[in-house]
Amino acid sequence: MYAKVYAAFGHVMQRTFIDAQEKIEDKWVRGGVLKVDGLTKKNIQIMEGNEFVWFIAQGKHVHTNVATGERKELNGGWCSLLDPLPVGEHMLTIPVYSESVCLAAELSGQQTLPEVTHFALGAGESKPLPNGTKLYLVEGEIEVNGKVIPGMRQVRISSGDSVVKGLKDSFGLIFH
Repeated sequence: MYAKVYAAFGHVMQRTFIDAQEKIEDKWVRGGVLKVDGLTKKNIQIMEGNEFVWFIAQGKHVHTNVATGERKELNGGWCSLLDPLPVGEHMLTIPVYSESVCLAAELSGQQTLPEVTHFALGAGESKPLPNGTKLYLVEGEIEVNGKVIPGMRQVRISSGDSVVKGLKDSFGLIFH
């Protein structure tokens, strides 16, 4: 397992690359267990007092609730803003090579996250984005004003309202 960090409009996004069957050990996952303490009103997860938004960019994570045994498979494209894990401890298993991406307040030296919303665009779809939009593209590939932009990039719409076209299935966060 290794991680890379990327700038995201004054914050830090971390992409973690995980081999199949690898046991994750880091600041937030110990002994393969991830503890979710709560949710903010905007579905931002809280783990050990730190606000998180995270994605499964590629692959699959399997979370098993330690208390109930309930099992949940999280596949590429999953986002905690749309489908948060319940409060409690979750045993984390990585059955196939996976990549996860997180926006964590602590990585940016902050207590809270900015307001963010989920962005998704299918291959071949188009969507208008107003001038001033700050999109962080986590995965996929889009075209904006004739320019092709791959994932793990900041995209600032600054030359007037634009139409974004999905060249591949794409997802990320819009920073408000």
